Amino acid sequence: MRIKSVFAAALTTAAVVIPAQAGNVRGVVEIFTSQGCSDCPPADQAFAGVINNNGVLGLAWHVDYWDYLGWKDTFSSAQATARQSAYGKGSYTPEVIVNGTRVVENSRSSAAIASALGGSLPVSVSINGSTVHVGSGNGQASLVLVKFYRSKTVAIKRGENIGKDVTYQHPVIGSRHIGTWNGKAMSVDVGNECGGGIGCAVLLQVGVGRILGAATL
Repeated sequence: MRIKSVFAAALTTAAVVIPAQAGNVRGVVEIFTSQGCSDCPPADQAFAGVINNNGVLGLAWHVDYWDYLGWKDTFSSAQATARQSAYGKGSYTPEVIVNGTRVVENSRSSAAIASALGGSLPVSVSINGSTVHVGSGNGQASLVLVKFYRSKTVAIKRGENIGKDVTYQHPVIGSRHIGTWNGKAMSVDVGNECGGGIGCAVLLQVGVGRILGAATL
């Protein structure tokens, strides 16, 4: 599903990174989706088939611009919509972006998503207890903490997917900036925000663009 919109300007701060020891995540797959989008369930399923395998982190951002179609997405947020707009790749669902730069054309194919991952991320990010450790490199990026439900099943009672029970993997429930990386090794304590059915991930990202490293709690 597509709509016309004015996109927010993507942050394009350049970063040249010296390869370092790989973190505990080798790639990040983000899907922009909606419970009110009839095209989305096959892509949601393909996304679920890729994440958590071989160090792949998946984050499902549920946009809010389809909520008017008769069903308000239980995970939708203006923050998810703003993130998709900031990427500047389009405003439609489903959309899959790998490592902050590559759009997967066939979002319904787990194989297509997996093939877009490539090698490991260039900067080491790891978590020990509640402390995030970021390795050294060359450049500047933001450190972002993302919280998500590990898995939730939703009975959709109205809209384009009426009558379907859909299990969603890693729907995002919020994110926030926790630090700025300037190429030097650093550590940040994130406290005890996650556990049980709530997961946390940390992204080292250049604006809303290239993801240099990631880790999960």
